[in-house]
Amino acid sequence: MCLKIKSLFLVPGFVLLSCGDDTPNELPEPVATSLITIAATEHFSGDNLEHWVVVSDKKGEVLASAELTNDTTLTTTQSVEGWVNITLVAANQAFDQYQLTTYTQVPVDQTWRIPDPTRVGYEGLTSKEATIKIEDAPQFSGRNFFNWSMSNAHGLVDTGGRSGGGKVDVNVRVHEQAPQDMLLVLHDGTFTPRYKWFAHDLFTGNNPVLDFEQDFAPIDQVVELSFDQVQHMYMELTAFQEETLSSYQGLDGYVLAQILLQEPESPSLFKVGYVEGFDLYRTYWSATLADKNYVYEKFGGPPPSLSIELFQGDFSVMNSAYATFQFTATEEFDVLVGAWSNDQDVTRWSIHYPRDNAENLVLQTLPAAFGTRYPTLTLSGLSYKGCVGKNLLDRDGYPAFLDYVHHNEKKNQLMELYSVSNLP
Repeated sequence: MCLKIKSLFLVPGFVLLSCGDDTPNELPEPVATSLITIAATEHFSGDNLEHWVVVSDKKGEVLASAELTNDTTLTTTQSVEGWVNITLVAANQAFDQYQLTTYTQVPVDQTWRIPDPTRVGYEGLTSKEATIKIEDAPQFSGRNFFNWSMSNAHGLVDTGGRSGGGKVDVNVRVHEQAPQDMLLVLHDGTFTPRYKWFAHDLFTGNNPVLDFEQDFAPIDQVVELSFDQVQHMYMELTAFQEETLSSYQGLDGYVLAQILLQEPESPSLFKVGYVEGFDLYRTYWSATLADKNYVYEKFGGPPPSLSIELFQGDFSVMNSAYATFQFTATEEFDVLVGAWSNDQDVTRWSIHYPRDNAENLVLQTLPAAFGTRYPTLTLSGLSYKGCVGKNLLDRDGYPAFLDYVHHNEKKNQLMELYSVSNLP
């Protein structure tokens, strides 16, 4: 039986389907079938952006679209062979900017759960302040590094200060409702990092004076990073407790390292460390070498030792137009991501493809509702900005990548991958 489009439902929390019974000797009534379901979380619209989802077929024709708000579910009903394209649109009308993110070849009869995009905010709340004085500290180079990082379970806290002459002053300010248990890590990439936990007693009015060697413990585990001839390197390592993650998705976590190097002279001496006892760690590392940028990402166990030899594979773009994008890629890559934007970056668009991408026009036109609501959002004048190849190290293939993206299960939040991109 050929199933025709029946309707588009947007209802809070659940899906409505309509159906009909076949009657002998009569043409059957069209039957609505679930094509794909997009489910937003309860606090989805808390980031002051307007979010939409657009479902299109391989010819680029829009099958359905709807605005995503708190705790809503979108179900489209259409007869489509195998798969569709899903485009998520984030509209910032205040700054006249639009971000489109497309995932191609998404199998039908799935439910996509869109994670909460919000972050913790404390606008208008009273702050607490303190100054931590550290004596007998190593001479920080100061040119290439963040010399310290102080954070709580919600991420970095507001700090300032100065260092020099073996002394470091760290000025700390946190909002009164923010977690008061904080972690201070001192590092310059060459010596073994040291750390110290601070609790509620930091804001009693007595600014602590600490000794670097006596009051700061050597970090539990040290990881060495060896990269020759890189022009740029950035490393960020954060840590989480399981119960914190489950209660709020927007957390940035305790920051164990956040280090930037510009043209490092001795990358073989570069060290980062992590504190044991956390349930999950997130590692982000990037480096620029020649005409490529390399990125390693991991969310799960502690960071491994890394070297440039990890990154294998290559790709080539034959047609860079978004409507007829064509490329070839070696077997190391599971996903290729093309990027386009127009003048002043009003519209930015990233499109995800499998390595063996079939002919796919993705999205030829925007939904009619966008014309009056977002008059400056357009697909015309888009210029090619580059391509990224992604290798999934903890799973295999593009379907596994899609499974990770829409977070059907909690375990799918864990990941490990590397990316290689062509520099513009």
